[in-house]
Amino acid sequence: MLPDAISTASSDGVFGGFELDGDAAQESLEFQGCVRRKTVLKDGRKPAVASWQRYWLQIWANSLVYFPPKSFKGNDRADFKREPCKVCPLDGWRAEQVDNIQQANTFQLVNMATSTIYKFRTSSPKFTTMWLESLNRISQQNTEKQLPVNLMSFE
Repeated sequence: MLPDAISTASSDGVFGGFELDGDAAQESLEFQGCVRRKTVLKDGRKPAVASWQRYWLQIWANSLVYFPPKSFKGNDRADFKREPCKVCPLDGWRAEQVDNIQQANTFQLVNMATSTIYKFRTSSPKFTTMWLESLNRISQQNTEKQLPVNLMSFE
């Protein structure tokens, strides 16, 4: 378990901040949990084979950090590798609820600039909502960027 974190469930999601290893700098951890990801579109093209991949996903500051599984089973943090396999900045991405009642535990990330869509599946609709809220909070912070001090505003 991560120190100073509020656990919502061992495998589904954790809020809070933590320190990476003993000597690493303090990181800003917004949310984390076990998800499955499927590529719907990548650079405007459908993949030849689209399968669900399991990851431990974390939101650190303005990035999604993916940790690959150690084995084929398990949904707890200990079942995933310590080193991330991908770090993706959230600039330009939008989180959306999937409009299908049979996929209530599914959301997608869309990047219109690169024509890329990833679908994510969580363990329940409750955790899908928590992921959407966390991702949308991060994307709203990115759009509310301040103007530099040296520029004039004509409002």
